[in-house]
Amino acid sequence: MENIYAEIGSRISRLRKQQGVTQDRLAKELDVTIKHVSEIERGLSSLSLPKLVHTAQFLDCSLDYLILGRDKDVITSLLPDSVMEILESSDEKERRLLDEYLRMFRKLRENR
Repeated sequence: MENIYAEIGSRISRLRKQQGVTQDRLAKELDVTIKHVSEIERGLSSLSLPKLVHTAQFLDCSLDYLILGRDKDVITSLLPDSVMEILESSDEKERRLLDEYLRMFRKLRENR
């Protein structure tokens, strides 16, 4: 993660181009100048947190992807279906139990 701004800018640029969005359109959406969008994409400038959130929503991606390069679909594809069912469930008790289990599992791993 040598230059996180360059990495974020590169992801924004790639997503913008994939979706056929111009720098002008993105600038108008974020209420910034085209020059600022260009500087962001080259890693010379950064976005405020609210504008970064808006960018993720506008480009239909997660903040995890913009900031860390992690694609939610890749991460969730590694989880067993039973875990995904609990995470997507509206059953608060099951989600709390899963959270408890994961915390215990982490403690066990740390104590090895």
